[in-house]
Amino acid sequence: MPGAWDATVKDVRAVNAGTDNTLDVIKSGDAFDIVAEVEVGEGILSFGGSYYRLTVTVRNQSQLTVYPSIVVPRTDLPASKVKFNQAVRVSFPGGWVAAEDDVLDVSVSFSLKTGVYTDTTAAVGRTFIVSDE
Repeated sequence: MPGAWDATVKDVRAVNAGTDNTLDVIKSGDAFDIVAEVEVGEGILSFGGSYYRLTVTVRNQSQLTVYPSIVVPRTDLPASKVKFNQAVRVSFPGGWVAAEDDVLDVSVSFSLKTGVYTDTTAAVGRTFIVSDE
């Protein structure tokens, strides 16, 4: 749990497209979503002018490859005296290629800026497996 002056990714997970059902197995090339639960402390937000950038990366641990990262455009946050909690959903398009039984995972980096202050963090989700069935 972050403090008033922190920003963090509390959780990241790969889910079936359009749902909150965590992926255990996926067919090669199927589209899916990545959900990052982010929290920003009220101390940072109280000054206003805060914004964040989130980058999502999908890795194939079996083949030691990385699919192209997706960068969520700069997102401004309103000045507030209350913590910011949000599930940021990113769609990962279909068409990617992996072999049956390859092990994949997702990672995110989260960078919050306000004035001269920057807080960065990263998180890695649990693995899931590719299946042709």
